[in-house]
Amino acid sequence: MNQNIEIRSLSDFNDISLLKKLYDLNQANVPEVGSVENFNDFINLLELSDDILLSYADKKMTGFAVCFYEKSNYSSLNYKYFLKNYSDFLYIDRIAISKNYRGIGMGSALYKKLIEKYRKTKSIICCEVNIKPINAISLNFHSRFNFYEVGEKDFLSHKVRYLVRKDT
Repeated sequence: MNQNIEIRSLSDFNDISLLKKLYDLNQANVPEVGSVENFNDFINLLELSDDILLSYADKKMTGFAVCFYEKSNYSSLNYKYFLKNYSDFLYIDRIAISKNYRGIGMGSALYKKLIEKYRKTKSIICCEVNIKPINAISLNFHSRFNFYEVGEKDFLSHKVRYLVRKDT
């Protein structure tokens, strides 16, 4: 793994330039992550979230993860699946890595930080991955972090698999 990887929490919602980069990165990662219709909707998503981690390589922002706790007003149907089935969790809504920085440990660094950060406070970390169209890279990635299947859901345009990681 690149030794110059750094993970930071997003703390400045006034840095419009950074927020625009995050939005552009989100949109560049569709369909692996859900598209957000416009920049203002993306800002609303970030403000509603409970934690946002950013990855940096050599001081350049390379990726992000957006997470929610179980008491959010988030209206995502995928989030609501976990809300219905679990009482205490961290939901990873989306993770996006710049294409130039994939395969060198950025996603792993973000997940390791999330797992370390929430090990004592959230016994379950959960997410969903597209299985139609299949996102085999993400499925394999989550398997390496001990996520396992707990359900699936068909949508009109795609199908997802719900995954959970439990720390005991």
